[in-house]
Amino acid sequence: MKRYALSLVEVLIAASIMAILAGALLTTLKRFALLNKKTNEAHILVLKRKQVQERLTPLFSQILSATQDPLYTEDGKLFFYFSNGIDHDKDFSFDVKGELSLQDETLFLTLYSLSDKEKVDRQPLLENVQSLEFCFADFQSEAKKERKQDEEMLPALISLSMTHHQKPLHYTFFLNSNSSGNLIYLKKPA
Repeated sequence: MKRYALSLVEVLIAASIMAILAGALLTTLKRFALLNKKTNEAHILVLKRKQVQERLTPLFSQILSATQDPLYTEDGKLFFYFSNGIDHDKDFSFDVKGELSLQDETLFLTLYSLSDKEKVDRQPLLENVQSLEFCFADFQSEAKKERKQDEEMLPALISLSMTHHQKPLHYTFFLNSNSSGNLIYLKKPA
């Protein structure tokens, strides 16, 4: 039986081919890991934006139009009275005052108990928000960016425009509970 020995050149060629294949494999794995990380970050961002939509939709659909000044802006904040239904904390059940504000690049929803004036529930809704604007509109007049306390009629819808992660983000909600769907759109302009 004849034994065949590999020459040094054959070993070097085989090693260089394996090194090239390993380099290509590592590059592909690195790209896959980076793409996976970006996909996860985008998924988390979409979920956070959806949570804002899901949190605000029922609040804006339950605005208490019978109360005095049910919806107004002051110092860049939106104040509104709404029916919170039954809450686990009895002080935040039924009629509650809400505040939507931007502080330290975080969008906050603050709830004020009407039965116990000292009870406050402050909830961060979205981080990395650089700006926040409101727009109120009805179907017979022009849209307004502010709403005073003494205005009589409620607008038909409210639009929230913000800059989130340096990109524009818009939410629009119907304020009356007679509409079939509260969110008109959640859009990212081109």
